[in-house]
Amino acid sequence: MNLNEFLNLTKKKWRVIFISTVFFILLAALFTFLQPLKYEAKSKLILIPVLTTKDPYALAKANEYLSNILSQAATSNLFFNQVIESEFKIDKSYFGSDLSSQMKIWSKTIFVKPISDTGIIEVSVFHKNKDEADKISQAASFIFKTKNNLFHEDNVQVNVRVLDRPIVSTWPVKPNILLNFILALGVGLALSSIYIYLAAAETGSELAGGEGVREIADDIDLTPNRGLPFNQRLSQGVFGAVNGFAKAESVSFLDIENRLEPDQVKQIQENEETIATTDEDRFSRNDDLDLEYVLASGSMANIFGRSKMEN
Repeated sequence: MNLNEFLNLTKKKWRVIFISTVFFILLAALFTFLQPLKYEAKSKLILIPVLTTKDPYALAKANEYLSNILSQAATSNLFFNQVIESEFKIDKSYFGSDLSSQMKIWSKTIFVKPISDTGIIEVSVFHKNKDEADKISQAASFIFKTKNNLFHEDNVQVNVRVLDRPIVSTWPVKPNILLNFILALGVGLALSSIYIYLAAAETGSELAGGEGVREIADDIDLTPNRGLPFNQRLSQGVFGAVNGFAKAESVSFLDIENRLEPDQVKQIQENEETIATTDEDRFSRNDDLDLEYVLASGSMANIFGRSKMEN
């Protein structure tokens, strides 16, 4: 099946594509809006280790070490308690009462991402309430600045500076509504297209496989191209009757003959013999063909090919 045939098929099967796409969009909507919508407060900090050496390599390794250890410490119970007990009046009830639920919710609330070995970390806080997201982000930055020594070795001194103050998103960012609907649209279109292609291929295979050929055997027309051998005319007639499917599936004359019922093959052969006899008789009766008869027939092929109609 070439591209044009596939595009034409999709136009005919547009309902399948439409229903499939709508189904996946509704599924994405259900998945999206069953989850709580969360806003994001994002800030950026830079870590400046105090070192006695000015070696660039040592500085890069120190930045990498501090960035990684602080990003891991951000989801710890120690960091959580420091943030909750800070002066920013954060709503503690949001995180539950037992330690297990607190840490589970906290791990989904704060994300700290180190940027290579630059010493810069991005702090993202997600919350259902915009004000709470802003307060938690400010508290996290404050703890990183004032109490970072709780999370690394005592002999390492680090200065933390705020590069970007917390910026709260205008619209919820979790779940990603736009991305979910785009994915649903893509999946719906892709799966429906695959289904249409496979269904068409299976239909064509079944047609070339037997039953379709038997059903159209009575429609085989052997009158065109009378000068061709019977085998070629039989194949040509079948190809025309199945509108190109047999040709697309490379059906040979032997395949066609094997799939026809014996009485159908016998009838076709008897018709062929009758046609040949009639044509021979006609040619012997028309040694001197009338010009008007030839012109009215359109061609000599039509004259020798109309035995069926005349009979």
